[in-house]
Amino acid sequence: MKKNNTMPNKTEQVDEFMEKLEYPLKKEVQLMHDAIKSANKNITEEIKWKTPSFSYNGEYLVTFNLRDNQRIHLVFHTQ
Repeated sequence: MKKNNTMPNKTEQVDEFMEKLEYPLKKEVQLMHDAIKSANKNITEEIKWKTPSFSYNGEYLVTFNLRDNQRIHLVFHTQ
């Protein structure tokens, strides 16, 4: 049975986070963010674990991990 998208879209929260982000790869993070959001109109976003996170149909999809200053890590959630 397909879940309904129950995750709220908190784009303003993520935009604020991105505006304040001090990170050597900020430009690349923004490009990846934009690519994820544009992949499907039903993808929602929020801040989870103090970083941008994306959901699809009410389930977590991927979350940035920005602890490493030399690489961008993505955490892909599994169901």
